[in-house]
Amino acid sequence: MDSYESELATRAHEAKLHAFYMAEDVERERIRPFMLLRPKIFPDGNQWCALYGENIQDGVCAFGDTPAKAAAQFDIEWLNAKCQNTIAPPIKEESCLQK
Repeated sequence: MDSYESELATRAHEAKLHAFYMAEDVERERIRPFMLLRPKIFPDGNQWCALYGENIQDGVCAFGDTPAKAAAQFDIEWLNAKCQNTIAPPIKEESCLQK
């Protein structure tokens, strides 16, 4: 195999890996609680609210400076609400939802 063929094989492999990583990112986003549950999102004062349920007292809600931050915080709040009856410690940061 000459250097040209080797370079082509390397580039093809890199393209396949890139496609795999992109598909993995899409799937990770698709299974987020915010994406699956589709809570209402609306401005509330100077922040955005993501609310799943009839009201803040009975549902799960989260606030953020932007809709994206409210959505990320909603994921954390939902997972914490679901983990209250387990031995798992609560999630405290958005970074745990990142790669």
